[in-house]
Amino acid sequence: MQRLLFTLLSVSLFYNSNAQTEIDALRYSQNNIVGTARFSAMAGAYGALGADFTTLSYNPAGIGFYQFSELTLTPSIGNAVATTYFGGGKNEDEKFHSNFSNFGYVVSSSKSGNEWKRINLAFGYNKTANYQKRTYISGENNSTSMIDNFVSNAQGNTIDNLNSFTELLAWNTYLFDPLDTIDNGNYISNLNSSSRKKQEKVINSNGSLGEYVFSVGTSYEDIIYLGATIGM
Repeated sequence: MQRLLFTLLSVSLFYNSNAQTEIDALRYSQNNIVGTARFSAMAGAYGALGADFTTLSYNPAGIGFYQFSELTLTPSIGNAVATTYFGGGKNEDEKFHSNFSNFGYVVSSSKSGNEWKRINLAFGYNKTANYQKRTYISGENNSTSMIDNFVSNAQGNTIDNLNSFTELLAWNTYLFDPLDTIDNGNYISNLNSSSRKKQEKVINSNGSLGEYVFSVGTSYEDIIYLGATIGM
């Protein structure tokens, strides 16, 4: 009995689960750090120059360049433009967004008369990617239709067994009909597949990717710079 209950509980936990695809893996593996205003103005060159809070996410040794403590807060605005081509048509859409690129605090402690010039600590947040985008797709298609998909999925199923959220809705709106006079699971589309059809779709993307960072760095005779970051 306990084994049966455990099995049922395990199945119920994964009943409404979702999985990531290769598209998600590609999306989350690409970073597009906006960073501080100084970092953006230098096209990311402060990753090598250091003394910028953004470098904590990919070059923590840069914290060793800090000679003074610093509080940073960077608001940002952006406009994502998406261009699509479909059915001989070209469409552009854009989405304006505003948020914070990063915020954090750097504590610099000088060591006068010491070969190790300073010990610097920092903590805060860096946004590493922004997914705010709106994509509009529109064009004419004379070869396929969404109805073809409904008909394909409905084949072999009687009317009572059609999916109530997809194929049955198409059936009730007369998008396809039975091929025979009896209900034997054979259907045909009411739309001529070769006719010209305008098709369109809107994709709204939201969200962002970022990490909370805790870093420590130092400088040896202002020649060698060392640093480490823990990111979450």
